Amino acid sequence: MNVSQKYLPIINELKPFIYTYSDNLKNYNTQVLSDLKIFDPFNHEHKNFFKRIRTLDGLCFGGADMGMDPWVILDCAIMPGAIFGFGIESARASDEVLSLFSLTKEDVCFIPFSIFIAIPMGNKTHWFAHNLSSLNSRFTKPYKGLGLLTKLFGIKTLKIEKLIGATQWNNSSLYIHTKLSPLKVLNPKNPVHTHSNSFIYESVYDDNYLNSILEENTTLLDFDYEISSEDDSKISMLNEYVKDGKTITIVNTPIRDGAGLKLQIKESF
Repeated sequence: MNVSQKYLPIINELKPFIYTYSDNLKNYNTQVLSDLKIFDPFNHEHKNFFKRIRTLDGLCFGGADMGMDPWVILDCAIMPGAIFGFGIESARASDEVLSLFSLTKEDVCFIPFSIFIAIPMGNKTHWFAHNLSSLNSRFTKPYKGLGLLTKLFGIKTLKIEKLIGATQWNNSSLYIHTKLSPLKVLNPKNPVHTHSNSFIYESVYDDNYLNSILEENTTLLDFDYEISSEDDSKISMLNEYVKDGKTITIVNTPIRDGAGLKLQIKESF
């Protein structure tokens, strides 16, 4: 597996980890990356790592009213699915990182920098993307591609072929989601999500294509038109298109458009 030079700091400096119910591991590919650290929700010695996962989640989502309570992390992530991510041993962590987690140089532990959470769905063919986050925005020197590689290697490790997820039309995570796969829009305007501009998408992954992303060897796809994430009337129209049986797919990565994003759409019946 070849990896672009710009992603090497993640591969060389950080360590991958998985946090899951131990009986799940037999269904995953734990050999995708070497030195995978495994955390077990039944192991009392891993309790403080659970607290650091909560700290990361609070730093990333607490201000958006989307932070997770402990029972949610256990019941809806670790037990049925898994948390995959990258982190670092505290001995190699900067003062900046230690401060974020209220740690000192005397603390000996593993610190998570990113997480991807996915949950198997009842149809037994799809997973649901519950969470993707990283602390890059908190770092003076961020790791380029940390969110991208966290999701990519999470997909590979959990052996996900089809994924359904929820995000917002103006969410910067779309740069990552669309890079890994076109997004088939299943529900352009979801009626029950906390954020009213949320939509539900489906991604289908090909391992060879994921490898080409690591090598930065991908090409742009054709599209029919562009829409703005801030154009609610157009998004409402997409909702009607889907109801009428059209397939609406977001292709290629978004383009920054003022306060929002410009997204490229491919239509088919």
